[in-house]
Amino acid sequence: MSEVCAVKNLDTIKLISHLLEIRCSKQMADIWNIGLNLALRISDLLSVQFNDIKQDRLVIRESKTQKLANIKLNPKVLDTLNRIKHEHPHHIYLFQSRRGIRLCPTKKVRGVL
Repeated sequence: MSEVCAVKNLDTIKLISHLLEIRCSKQMADIWNIGLNLALRISDLLSVQFNDIKQDRLVIRESKTQKLANIKLNPKVLDTLNRIKHEHPHHIYLFQSRRGIRLCPTKKVRGVL
């Protein structure tokens, strides 16, 4: 089995973030950046709801261990969370899927309808 190693080089971390943003989406870059800061499993990170955020803390129950996590959010994460909330005020989840959203309700767009 292959060994998995953490990315520790700051330049590599920034490069991955940049490549995710330009080749995938801003949302993927946000998942990467917030994930680095919170050190949660991806399943827990994707299940974060805006109502799990209380002022400068994230309070969730980890899915694997069932432990209550009470995580202090740093200013960088808080800025990103505020930007996401401002851009998507009606979303429930921090990283809510945008699949299935109709881009144009009367026309067929790339097989959406």
